[in-house]
Order: sequence, then C-alpha cells, then structure tokens
Amino acid sequence: MINNLGVFYQSGHKKEATFYSLERFRKYYPNNVIILYEDNGSNILKSVSDYFNCVYKRTNIIGENYEHYGKPVHNLPSALDWIDRIYHECVTNLQYCDWIMLYEDDVWVEKPIEGTPPYDLTGIPSYYINEDLKRYIGSTLHSNFGRGGSIFNRQSFIDSYDTWKQIDWDIITSIDKTPVEWCDCTITFYFDYAKKTVGGWSELINCNPPPHEVINQRHEWKTSPQEVDESTKYASIIHGYKGYYFPTQDEINYVKSKL
Repeated sequence: MINNLGVFYQSGHKKEATFYSLERFRKYYPNNVIILYEDNGSNILKSVSDYFNCVYKRTNIIGENYEHYGKPVHNLPSALDWIDRIYHECVTNLQYCDWIMLYEDDVWVEKPIEGTPPYDLTGIPSYYINEDLKRYIGSTLHSNFGRGGSIFNRQSFIDSYDTWKQIDWDIITSIDKTPVEWCDCTITFYFDYAKKTVGGWSELINCNPPPHEVINQRHEWKTSPQEVDESTKYASIIHGYKGYYFPTQDEINYVKSKL
C-alpha cells in the first residue's frame, strides 16, 4: 500500500460526480493530500473541497467541459499551463508525497492500492501513439497511459521538467497535436520524451461503459463499476465510471445534505 500518495485533481462543473469520486478516495485515504483545482471560472466546488479537506485552487486557463468528459488540456497554452500547475504542486503542497495520482470525476477507488507502481508513470492504456511521433522521439510505447487514476513518481516528474521546457512545439505539433489536446496524452508524452518509464498495471483498469445510446442514463450505470463491467472487480483503481455524471434527485439531495 502506498501510504504517502498525493492527489492532483482538476475538475469542471460536475459537483455531484466530484463529491462521490472524492468520497470513494477518502474512504481509504482519509488524510492524504488532495489538490483540487476548479476549472470552470466559478466556485461551485469550493464546498466539496472543504468537506473533503482538499487544498482548493482555481485555474487561470480554463479547459473544456462536456456532458461526458472534461478536457483540462485542449491546446498548447492549456497543456503548458497544466504541466506547470502540476510541477508547482509537486514542489509545494505535494512535496512530501512520493507518488501522485491524477484524479478525475470518473475515478472510482475500489480498495487501497496494494503494491508499488512499477513505472515512473503507471497508468491505464488509452489512445495509440502516432507512429511518426514515436519515430521522432524514439519511443517504444504502443499506447498513451495517462487516464484518470494514473500514478506518477513525484521526483521523476520534477527531474523531467527541464527537458519538457526545451521542447520545440512547432515540430511536435506539426507531427501530431494529441500531446497538447488530451491530458492523458500530455502526461504520457511528458515522461516518454524525458526517457522515463511508462506502462500499465493490473491494479489500475478502465471501466467499459454502457452502449453509447444509453450512456447518459443513470440506471444503465447501476451502482458500481463492477455491475457495469465485471472485469473491474479485481482492480484497486477504476477509471471511466460515469454514473454520477447523471445523478438522480436522491443523489443530488444526498450531496446537498452533506454540504
């Protein structure tokens, strides 16, 4: 179990999803440091942050927020700002944490992490990496690994920061724009470009969603990711459970009663 696990969490406008996701984390990690950045130009998440004893901040460059997902990173300025934000927290509020989890509204903590992450960035596979980009930077990865719930080594992140600052983005974005359009691609590129280790782990898994035509119906998400996708039952950290993106009135009332 990782006792000194910290959390970096950038969220948008889904108050109930933020609440329930943090409730799962605090169930197993009641005292760990959580940095919560609100990414919507308001302060609707301040009460959630206070309830779960998070360090509350607001972004200066706002991402994009949609019904099914949020995008802290959607262009080059937002990518650079996001990495700078994480770096700042790594050397300040998270400085006593060895490992940092990238948290999202659709992360579900099923149980405490049992082992030690095997890579500098240990995550859940997502988009394939552009072959031309792989050749240019000398990458051997087949996939990005930065989905919500991914965990990185704090010192490795700090050690990679100077390399990140030297990147010629005109060249990179002429080959492939995904490293500055999706945060899971951004964080994978960050570690991969610096020649750090990146890979997956059985303790972290993605939840396959209901069919697209009913993905926004609360009852289709059942009451847990295991009911939606049986393959998640052995994992510690599950990404992609979006049930609380579409809360029932009872769930909304529960959150109101706590705040």
